[in-house]
Amino acid sequence: MIEIREFDELTSEDLTSAWRGLEPSGAVPNLFMSHPWVSTWARHFARESRRLVLVGYEGDAAIGVAPLLATEADEARFPVNFLSHRGEFSVGKEHAAGFAGAVLGHLKERGLTPVLRGVPVGSLTYRHVRETANEIGLRGNETTTRLSPYVDIGETWDDYYAGRKRKVTHEWERKMRKLGRAGEVEVRTVDEETDLEWLVAEFVRVEDLSWKEETGTSISGRGVEEFYRDVTHALAGEMWFRPFWLNLDGTMIGFIFGAVFGGTYFALKTSYDRSHTKLAPGVQLFHEAVSDAFRLGLERFDFVGQTARWKEEWATGALEHVDLQYYPEGLSGLTKQLTDTKLKPLARRLRNR
Repeated sequence: MIEIREFDELTSEDLTSAWRGLEPSGAVPNLFMSHPWVSTWARHFARESRRLVLVGYEGDAAIGVAPLLATEADEARFPVNFLSHRGEFSVGKEHAAGFAGAVLGHLKERGLTPVLRGVPVGSLTYRHVRETANEIGLRGNETTTRLSPYVDIGETWDDYYAGRKRKVTHEWERKMRKLGRAGEVEVRTVDEETDLEWLVAEFVRVEDLSWKEETGTSISGRGVEEFYRDVTHALAGEMWFRPFWLNLDGTMIGFIFGAVFGGTYFALKTSYDRSHTKLAPGVQLFHEAVSDAFRLGLERFDFVGQTARWKEEWATGALEHVDLQYYPEGLSGLTKQLTDTKLKPLARRLRNR
């Protein structure tokens, strides 16, 4: 029998102990569901939502964590947005089905409807939430949101590189030679001497010089400088922080903001100074970062965000994500489902016309 306990304070000693205790077994499925990431994210983006972290216990042993937020609309949501891309329960395979049932049953008793964004297809959460929701009579709506390319690291770097299309690797090599002729090239990552405040400030500066500044999606354009500073220190404190940056003649012109967690490298953000577009600094950066994942013996290099042609050139596969939204039984649930799935899309199409 799984007992569900609620926590609304992320710094609770009991919650932290339970959550961090799942890490060594691999039950925490990704960086975005780790306690350091969620607690940092929530300080910046969950100010108007109540923390509703559900922990499942068998006796005194914590077997699963569901990091959720309760909204004023009586919805229970994963802490997912444009910076935190993936929502899952932290639970091992042995307890996944029982934990999903206990969580959904608890939410139903509390009158909260699950709205679970960014769930990876094929994950334990995807499988067991869908099965359990059907069993307890929740109506569901599933929407595909994105594909995230990745590199599975199951062979040597030389074998992997040889397996890329020769036309693609030839173009990579041409671009890296062109960059090398432009000046002194250096790709760096953090060490004990790295000034993290300086590093984040440099990342922000490079973003301000990128195409993202024009579209309003840069770090400063979105107003998330403080989040990046805080999460940098949180990741560095766990020894997970592993960014790469490229210097040309001593000046940073591009970077990958990344971290290693659970055998996976998460390429969380990348950008470069658009005045150097013709030098394609991203090729040199990802050549170093992906080959580094092989050297470290990781299991996967995850590009995290939406697919793109240049990512597909590196990738060996792609992870599909969906949003799972459920509705209560009865007329109110049916009305809300029809509004979300029929009326709102129709209204958007009419506005676009």
